[in-house]
Amino acid sequence: MSITFEADLEADSSTVFAHLTDAALLTQWWPSGAETDPRPGGAYHLWWEGPGWHLRGQYLEVDSPSRLAFTWTWDHETTPERRVDIAVSQRDHGAHLTIRHEAGSEEEGAGYKEGWEHFIGQLQQLLGPDG
Repeated sequence: MSITFEADLEADSSTVFAHLTDAALLTQWWPSGAETDPRPGGAYHLWWEGPGWHLRGQYLEVDSPSRLAFTWTWDHETTPERRVDIAVSQRDHGAHLTIRHEAGSEEEGAGYKEGWEHFIGQLQQLLGPDG
């Protein structure tokens, strides 16, 4: 099973894609630290200093500015590796983001959806007119 999350952002698709892959831009809205190598086969490592969480994975597809796919594994959990697919499409007044995140259960999927809602909300604020 998987969950799907969609959002509109007030920025062009290239800007949105950069905020999903560039370590310096990621840390403006999501983790406290990031290392990224956004190419097929490249690795990423995101971390949150407060709770001590580490998220790691490998980029599977990187097609700027429209498509991104990667694996998702937390260091502190025993959940199997999951796949995340992100599509970014240009619209008249910004970009539309569609995130599909694999989950092993409804409960796990609900947790991913809650996380994406929170953090993409922060990205919307950052890229909005007052950001």
